[in-house]
Amino acid sequence: MFEDCVDLINDFVVESRDGLEGIDNQLLEIEASGENIDTDIVNEVFRAIHSIKGASGFLGLNSVGRLAHSLENILDLLRNGHFKIDAQRVGVMLSAIDKLRFLIENVHTSNEQDVSHEIAQLERLTSGEAESTPV
Repeated sequence: MFEDCVDLINDFVVESRDGLEGIDNQLLEIEASGENIDTDIVNEVFRAIHSIKGASGFLGLNSVGRLAHSLENILDLLRNGHFKIDAQRVGVMLSAIDKLRFLIENVHTSNEQDVSHEIAQLERLTSGEAESTPV
C-alpha cells in the first residue's frame, strides 16, 4: 500500500511539472494581449492549476492546494472579465507559480512550507493593493 502512495505522489509531481511547463510564457502572453485577452490561453492555465489543486487535495498536500486555489481564483476572475491584467499583477502571479513549482519539487516537505505571503499577494490583486514583486 505504501508503494501505491509513493507512486501516486510521483505521478502527481510528473503531471504537475507537465502542467506548469510553459505557464510563465502563457501568463506573459496574456499580459501582452492587454484588453484582448485570449480566453483559450487563460482557460488552459486555469485547467493546469485546477488539476494541481484537485490532486493535491486528494494527496493531502495542503500548502500546494491552498496556493493553487488562490491562483485558480485569480484566473477565474480574469477569464470572466472581472480582473484586469498588467505587468505588476503578472509578476505576482509568476512569483506564486515559482513557489508552486518549489512546493512540487519538494513535495515531501511541502506541507511544512509557508505560503501565506504568496496567498496574501494574490488576494491583494483583486483589491489593487498588490506590492511590486520582482520576477
